[in-house]
Amino acid sequence: MLAFIFILATSHNMKTTIGTFVPVEEVNPPENITVSDLGLLGHLEIHWNRPASLRNITDCTVRYQVEVFSAYENRWKGIRTSQTSVRDQFDLEQAVQLKLKTIVKGKCTNGTELHSSTVHLEQSPQHTGHASTRVRDFDCVFHQKEYMECTWRAKEEPQHSQRNLFYWHRDLEKPMECPKYLESHGVRDGCWFPKEALLEYTEFNICINGTSPMGPLRPAFYSLQLQNHVKPGVVENVSLELGPEKVFRLEWSPPTGQIPCHCLEYQVEAQESNVWLVSNITEETTFTPQITSNGRSCFRIRSRMHKYCADRGVWSEWSPQTCLPGHGAFPPVLSGTETGASFWNIILICTIVASTVTIFSLLVYLCMSKQILKGNNKNSSRCSLLAE
Repeated sequence: MLAFIFILATSHNMKTTIGTFVPVEEVNPPENITVSDLGLLGHLEIHWNRPASLRNITDCTVRYQVEVFSAYENRWKGIRTSQTSVRDQFDLEQAVQLKLKTIVKGKCTNGTELHSSTVHLEQSPQHTGHASTRVRDFDCVFHQKEYMECTWRAKEEPQHSQRNLFYWHRDLEKPMECPKYLESHGVRDGCWFPKEALLEYTEFNICINGTSPMGPLRPAFYSLQLQNHVKPGVVENVSLELGPEKVFRLEWSPPTGQIPCHCLEYQVEAQESNVWLVSNITEETTFTPQITSNGRSCFRIRSRMHKYCADRGVWSEWSPQTCLPGHGAFPPVLSGTETGASFWNIILICTIVASTVTIFSLLVYLCMSKQILKGNNKNSSRCSLLAE
């Protein structure tokens, strides 16, 4: 019986095992594609079914190519998977755009990789609230990796309205509300996040919505990578010292905070004759400035996260200026802190000298006034005598 079946199979030029071989010449695209909002502020699930024509195929690999358009990055992103569902991040203020196709390869295709046609899917958002009530100028700063502040403005703020901020990341089961709102004149215009509420190197989704007596306010959605919003503190302990070979060396300490030292880069700027002339970026905490004139030279430093730890960084504030007076005779060099202390010392000395001069002048004046007064008394007596 088995021999008969084998002969029958070969007589029909079939190329696989008995009873399961189905040659595939044309591949159909995925079926029943759905997009589900999981309530995670833009983290959506895409699901589809295997084409009916491939459900009985066992001797070929069936995969799917999924492409999604990221409105945040303004580009298409694609993956290939053998699963029938994926999750990805979308901007819920923009249309959801997808491309899917089926890919089959194996014995059933004689080793050839076959592709189906591509299915395009676009799903437009359902906006609520007038566009003018959407917040604008939204910005978040992750200070020293210790806390984060997000702020916004509103083009129109209806009377008695109330805005709310919700956030979500992969370690949360559901969106959470802002831990602490920032307010200006009784109106919410920001949110303060403690370190414990934050998660880096993943999508950090934010939605700002609100209500008013006139109806809902237009919601705004954002998806952040928090490591790209880190702002270091001010560089510390800046000093400028003269080396044994009469070469100046600028040194400083990394700013305080939770940022690893290897994640920082520094910018050094030099000022001569009130013009900032030089800008250098270095990952070290020392720098040898090129001093080209005999006039006054000043330096300042700032830092940010470099490309090995973040796609982009936020510059810190500048350090206080560290200045070198006319250096022809190599005078003592003062750091930014010492410069400030020396300034107040000079003010104190000048005040003491001025007070001493004033007191001395007053004493001289009083002595002279006493002598003049005696002379005036004598003159008055003489006038009286003459008058008589």
